[in-house]
Amino acid sequence: MLDDHNTGQDDDDAHRRIAQRAHEIWVQEGCPEGKQTEHWIQAESEVANPAPLVAAKPGESTGKDADDSAQLSVKPAKSKKTDRG
Repeated sequence: MLDDHNTGQDDDDAHRRIAQRAHEIWVQEGCPEGKQTEHWIQAESEVANPAPLVAAKPGESTGKDADDSAQLSVKPAKSKKTDRG
């Protein structure tokens, strides 16, 4: 028997993460008006399929909080392209 008790909590958590990411996107784009649907769809996609994260190399800036060197920083992994030709 499946436990459906946590389903609502999981949905609430996903909604909260999507809303938070949509807000971050909105701020990064300079708080434009009328793009909330676009931001929400992008946030849904990113939350459902997060980019893999890798630790930044010592002394490498990720662009955020570059002055705070004591904080562990992560950045999206680079996509590896292969040449099959």
